[in-house]
Order: sequence, then C-alpha cells, then structure tokens
Amino acid sequence: MTFEINKTEYIAVIAGMDCLPRINEDEFIDPSYIELAQKAATDHFANRFSKLFKDNQEKYELFLGNNHIQKQLSKWQLDPIKFWYLHLFIVDYATDAFRGVTIFEELSTKQYIEKLIKSLEKTDIENFCLDIRINKEKLSTRNPWVGVALLSALKQDFPFDWVNKNTFVSKDIKEDIERYTTARMKFSTELYSHFFDQYLHKSQRGRKSFIGKFLYLADLTRDERYWYGCKPTLEKFCKKYEIAQYQKIMVEGVEYIAIPFDVGKDLSDHIKKCTMIPQVRHSFYFSPVDE
Repeated sequence: MTFEINKTEYIAVIAGMDCLPRINEDEFIDPSYIELAQKAATDHFANRFSKLFKDNQEKYELFLGNNHIQKQLSKWQLDPIKFWYLHLFIVDYATDAFRGVTIFEELSTKQYIEKLIKSLEKTDIENFCLDIRINKEKLSTRNPWVGVALLSALKQDFPFDWVNKNTFVSKDIKEDIERYTTARMKFSTELYSHFFDQYLHKSQRGRKSFIGKFLYLADLTRDERYWYGCKPTLEKFCKKYEIAQYQKIMVEGVEYIAIPFDVGKDLSDHIKKCTMIPQVRHSFYFSPVDE
C-alpha cells in the first residue's frame, strides 16, 4: 500500500489532542500549536508508514476480512483505510510512549535477597557475568565460582530484621512483559476512545468491544475472545440451553457456539489497576510546544 496523506485525517484528530502537553479544561491552546502538532505527527507517521504497513500486512488482511469490523465502520460512517492508518499510528505511538521507561519495585530486604538468590540459581554458568557497584567502585567478574560462593552466602540465616529497610529495584519496563503490555493496552484504549468521542455520540454502545479487536490485532492481548467478541465453544462442550439459546459462528471452517463474553468489562477490569503513565515526550509524535 502506498502512503496517502489524505488518509491521515483520523490521525490528525488524535494528534491535535494527545500529541500536545496536557492542559486543564479551562486552559486554551492556540490553534496554530494544534496544527503544528498535527503536521509533526503526520510527517513522522509518513516516514514510518512503509515499515509499519509491512510489519502488519497479515493483520491488515485480517482487518479487511472481518465482516463485523467492516459492517461496524460502515454503520459509524468511518473510512476503513483511514481507520487502519489510525490503528498503525496508535500502535506505534503507544510503543514509543513506553520506550526506555524505568519502573521501580519496592522490596523488603528478605524479598530482595530472595530475588538475588533466584537470579543466581538460574544463571548460565558458561556465560556467567557479574557486575557489582559498591558506592563509586565497580567490580566485575566472569568467574562462575564467585557466583557459587555468593549464592552460598546469601542462603545463610542472617541475624537481622528481614522486613525493615526496604530496597527499590529498577529495571526497564520491557523486562516486565505483563506490565509493559498492559500499559500499552491502556494507553491505546484511551487513544481510540478519544477518537470515538469526536466521531460518535457518547451513548453509542459497543466501543470497547470494537477496540478489543484492534488490541488483538496489535498483539496486546492473545485472548481470542477479544477478536470474536464471544467465547467460541465446540457444541460437545456446551450445555443444552447454550446450544439452543446462542448463535453459531464459523472459525476456520469449524462450527462453534458463540458463548457471550463482555469484552468491554474484561478490558476495563484488566487496565484499571495499571498506574503506568505514558512518557509521551519520549515519542517523535509528540510536539512539546510548551518548551
């Protein structure tokens, strides 16, 4: 697919709201700043489009072949290609917003020692490498026997209160796959919701369920119920009332009973505990007009 600037209309809508510094409801942003943010975002997307489209080629075919998605877009009077552009933009922006983000985990002394023990126990002896920084002095070794000695010492009983003197451990958010995925899922959901707020009446139902299909396409969930909007279940595993009451669907040529599943509720429950804030200033899509 060749990039077309006139297909970035939906991206511009989001860029004018979410690619600028957040403001209070009573504050005013000069329209020229909004236009600059929209141009910066669409220009960067234009540079990224070829790779993004290639990486998501198979997902694009799934998108085009999903009758529910296409019928819903038609019902909402939304252009399918413009919406696919928007999807690629949201996926890329949500990834950018959590690039290089450091997270901190508070551990008790006991938990921290146990974490060290587990790390040493699963260490590959052949590729052993240990770096320790004590104040300003850094010690490094590739001798696995040092690791064995350290592990032995850590497993001893120590005569102090384990629960006091908590320790903060830092790591890149990508090292915590679940938190990284949930954070991007939450931010993506917010971006889609902001777009729908501009194009659909707030009483319009089914938004979250629709968003769930795109979270599945973005690999932010592997739960196929998000894609199908139900729980496809073989008839032999269903109760009689389920067979009689619920409609049937075809999945890869096999007939299933479509057991109801509330995608919107499941999505809301999943992301509501996420406290990670997207670091949008890390992204090339962001326009820091306040600086």
